[in-house]
Amino acid sequence: MFTNATRIDNAFGQKALWISFHTRVCNPFIHFVFQMYFPRAKAMAICLRHFTMLPEAFGMDPIDNMLARYRTISAYQATIRSFHGSEAEIIRYYFQQPGMIRMEFIKPHRGAVLIYDPEQKRIFLWPFGSMWLPPLSLSPDNPMVQSPTGQRVDRSDIGSLLENIRALQDGGETKILGEESIDEFDAVHIVVRGKPHASLGDVHCYEVWLDQRNAFPVRVSSFDAADRLMETVVLEDVEIDPCFPARFFAP
Repeated sequence: MFTNATRIDNAFGQKALWISFHTRVCNPFIHFVFQMYFPRAKAMAICLRHFTMLPEAFGMDPIDNMLARYRTISAYQATIRSFHGSEAEIIRYYFQQPGMIRMEFIKPHRGAVLIYDPEQKRIFLWPFGSMWLPPLSLSPDNPMVQSPTGQRVDRSDIGSLLENIRALQDGGETKILGEESIDEFDAVHIVVRGKPHASLGDVHCYEVWLDQRNAFPVRVSSFDAADRLMETVVLEDVEIDPCFPARFFAP
């Protein structure tokens, strides 16, 4: 829900809100000073009054900032809840550079385990969860290991998602709608819409909610060219740069 201080609908308010978000993520000390000495609305006004260059001049585009932040991450893990139509998936997801992926399925196919090896470019699947048995070896373009929306395992990480959003942004439209509470987190709500007749697959628009603490997505919704909701993905229990056991990603 928007707070009164952040419910600013004009373009200057959106730019000020992004400055506030950027300082919170990239320079917590400056943000702390703002919060200590000025109410949030005054801090935004002072940003606009004393900074003659707007965020774009500093390269503070929200999508570019997300990508820059992501490139500093070596690994992450999360519980991913995906909703598409009446169907839902729950997966424990683990990622480690340079592209190693492990998925542990909770719903559906409870107990199944999948590992993607970027060197071999192969997916290894244990349908019943027992990794003592030989796995199925599959290609990433096999429909058996793609999501109901056609998402490939080798393109399922946050970095690939951000690259897709960035591609739609070129020639399209980006709006920062404000701050919202997502569960217990404060998040910045961003909408990226492709230029007319531009889509990635069937996706024409993304709505993204970024955790203000680390600029990591906590919710992403995708829409087609008719503004029909295709899928919503919620990330919970996110841990950045965890230490995984030896051979955790070994097939």
